[in-house]
Amino acid sequence: MKKSKSLMSRIREMHKANPNVTPKQIVAKLNCTIKQAYATLYLVRKEAKNSSPPSSGKLISDRKTDLVKLVESWNKPKDVDLVNEPPHYKDGGIETIDYIEAKGLNYHLGNVVKYVSRAGKKGQLMRPKDRVASAIVDLEKAKWYLERELVVAKSFRDSLGG
Repeated sequence: MKKSKSLMSRIREMHKANPNVTPKQIVAKLNCTIKQAYATLYLVRKEAKNSSPPSSGKLISDRKTDLVKLVESWNKPKDVDLVNEPPHYKDGGIETIDYIEAKGLNYHLGNVVKYVSRAGKKGQLMRPKDRVASAIVDLEKAKWYLERELVVAKSFRDSLGG
């Protein structure tokens, strides 16, 4: 009897064939849940990101040159698309919107997750004091949305008779 491959193995194969595969494509192809697809794809992408590339056989002097170029590139201003791909939105390897949609969170809870996940991550070039102030504002916003959700939930509970 032939042993079937695990879900993770099959997702790894899909990711290897198409690194831009989406969780929805995985669900359609492998007949798994969206949560399984998001979680496994997250791990597969994280492993791929952390794996070191094979040695290219370059001489050490070439590697030093590459390192110098890399360090110099850090000092150059980067073209950042703050509308479509702000860096603080993909911190941790997954965009917050993808997590919110995978969990099926409503508007209030989605905003709680959004503000909590980006607190302290915006404005990497800000002074530490300003960054902390920005984090506090985001956490206050998360608290505001959570309090609104609590009002809605308690109202619904009360409408059911306690």
